Amino acid sequence: MGVFDSVLGKIRKSVGNLTMYELDGRNIVRAKGTLSRYDRKSPLQLQQRARMKKVQELGWQLLETIIVGFPAASRRQSRNRFVGRNIGLITPAEDGTATYDVGQLQLSSGEIVPPQVTASVDREEGCVTFVQERQALRPQALDDDLVYGVVWGKDTDEIQVIPLNRRAEPGINRIELEEELRDLPLELFAFAVSAHRKKASSTVHLGSV
Repeated sequence: MGVFDSVLGKIRKSVGNLTMYELDGRNIVRAKGTLSRYDRKSPLQLQQRARMKKVQELGWQLLETIIVGFPAASRRQSRNRFVGRNIGLITPAEDGTATYDVGQLQLSSGEIVPPQVTASVDREEGCVTFVQERQALRPQALDDDLVYGVVWGKDTDEIQVIPLNRRAEPGINRIELEEELRDLPLELFAFAVSAHRKKASSTVHLGSV
């Protein structure tokens, strides 16, 4: 807010983001209330900002997986679907940060049945092994569904998305870890995608190593 003199006398006018008016014989100019309203930060607003910041950050870190697990017309749509699916899993803290339970994180989402997969990591050999089981044929679990394994260096951009077998093809896949992942704390996941890549399953968290 400011006070100014005018040769025109009393002024009542809005120009852009400024409002001018007369108060107690003085001409006053102030910014419109929208600015101050946006600047006010209630505890609830701060929590929502922290929640959104964290899920957006995860969306960029996991983007390589998200574009497979959330089938959509564009990467942006896939990422938006990831944010909508996971924002409720983010827990804001009083200091403005946010945490999440990695076991609940969804790198995919859809109506088809999740695969039956286990995984282990051999640090000495620098390999990850996925063991995939055969599943009974059902309307939402078709033999030609594609199964994916995921190795993620938690809270980093390092991620490895690994096509495994079709649902009808049980087996063991031993995969060499990418160099950047070998010394990181790892999170292992699996999910399935339909053969036409338009549907997906929810994500199975296979463990932390």
